[in-house]
Amino acid sequence: MPAPTRRPLTSEERRILMTVLRSHKMIGNDLSGGLLVFMLVLLPLLLLERWIPILKQHEILAGATAAAVAVAVVIRMRRLPFLSRARTTLAQDLANGEVEVQLLDVVDAIKVGEFEDEGSNYYLKLNDGQVMFLSGQYLNEPEASGTFPATRIAMAFAPLSRQLLEFRCEGTPFAPSATLPPFDVARLKAGSTPGDGELLAVDFEALKHHEAFYDAPAVKPSDGD
Repeated sequence: MPAPTRRPLTSEERRILMTVLRSHKMIGNDLSGGLLVFMLVLLPLLLLERWIPILKQHEILAGATAAAVAVAVVIRMRRLPFLSRARTTLAQDLANGEVEVQLLDVVDAIKVGEFEDEGSNYYLKLNDGQVMFLSGQYLNEPEASGTFPATRIAMAFAPLSRQLLEFRCEGTPFAPSATLPPFDVARLKAGSTPGDGELLAVDFEALKHHEAFYDAPAVKPSDGD
């Protein structure tokens, strides 16, 4: 697999990153706002009958305490690590103004059935023998149009956030050599299925016949791959 290259963000790719960044901010606001309503309105109403004697005696202290706890929790919610990291890396990608382009030369493909609406799932055998797993709704349209799988695929990512910005089939379309059933519920709940874009330590031919290979470990490509 050739090493990825860099190029400047296009205006459309910049727009996509800004939209995703705004959506992450909205998620934090929605979570914290919902929690605030619960802490200050719904929870007291649910427990009002039991708290009435106490509230009557210490209503100012109780109100101040509830407000302080709610504000502290809201601030904490807005700083949730996964939301904070996502916002930070997206903002850095926008500031850096670059996109990472990866070209994949594909020689074979195995399709895995969709469990619900997670999008299409594929194991791709690359021309250097490595196996990559792709999964997501972004595959649905090229698959439906008959352009995917293809012998050459171009993928563009924001380097830090790994936000997919472009997926383009440039080579000759071909049919997958095998189709496997969806991942079972136990693996999905355990999060042991391969991740989108992961390179896997797996025997591609054996994959067509043995479900045990579904949870093959991911491998980090060596320098120069």
